[in-house]
Amino acid sequence: MLSLTQWNKWLQKLLSKYAQDKTSDKYKEIRAQIEKNKKLANDYLKLGVQYQATGDKLSALKCYKRASLYYPNFSKIQLNIGSLYYADKNYEEASKYWTKAMYLDPNYPKTISNLAVCHDMLKQFDYAYCYYTIFASYVINQPEDYNRVITRCHKIKPYLNENPLLIENHILIAKNAFANCCLLYTSPSPR
Repeated sequence: MLSLTQWNKWLQKLLSKYAQDKTSDKYKEIRAQIEKNKKLANDYLKLGVQYQATGDKLSALKCYKRASLYYPNFSKIQLNIGSLYYADKNYEEASKYWTKAMYLDPNYPKTISNLAVCHDMLKQFDYAYCYYTIFASYVINQPEDYNRVITRCHKIKPYLNENPLLIENHILIAKNAFANCCLLYTSPSPR
């Protein structure tokens, strides 16, 4: 028996196989199943948000993980899982989920901001600096937010000078990763 994740991957492959004839019954049937999975994922996401609002983090996490099984490319799910880990000060795990969310929806500034703060908390100032500067480009027309981000960049900049070659290399890698995920980005995910 296929797991939900395997089932979703199989559905996506089938969908692309039948994509040439979008009027075929098979294509419509596969499309309907994918839409059903998205709806189930969204229902679990909403339930997770309710649990999270009441402070039941474990139930919220279970709902988010279940939602992720139905629709793994839903960036909001990854964002919310990351938020749970961040609230528990598990910055490594938060960073993993927020990075996945960034790859799924690189044009959502909150994810970039979250990654900046998370790397800052991990004292990974090179990555934090990179994400702060990317986030600053999103809020350049919002003076209060922009000034706050730039101020933080100035505060962590001295840490970057400890090993400039290594830091420059990390910043370049992070910027390239962000640029690559923007190139891979094809359609907005539901929020």
